[in-house]
Amino acid sequence: MNAYISRSPKRTIPNGERCDHCGVPACVRVTTRHHYTLYFCGHHYRLHETTLAHTALAIEDERSVSNAFGPAPAEVVHAS
Repeated sequence: MNAYISRSPKRTIPNGERCDHCGVPACVRVTTRHHYTLYFCGHHYRLHETTLAHTALAIEDERSVSNAFGPAPAEVVHAS
């Protein structure tokens, strides 16, 4: 059975969720067949994408959502 994969143009993963592996902001939410929720950053999702696509119940992939986490660090301007 293959997972249902949703690619939303809007952000639906809560901003506070972090990759379960490394702790950076999550952009992929995976629901397992046992109804556990796993969060991944783009890098760690890519490492496991093939396996998850065949074993997960649902995958919400928001890697293409622009500005999902706010401005990139290089764009942050500190007030003086």
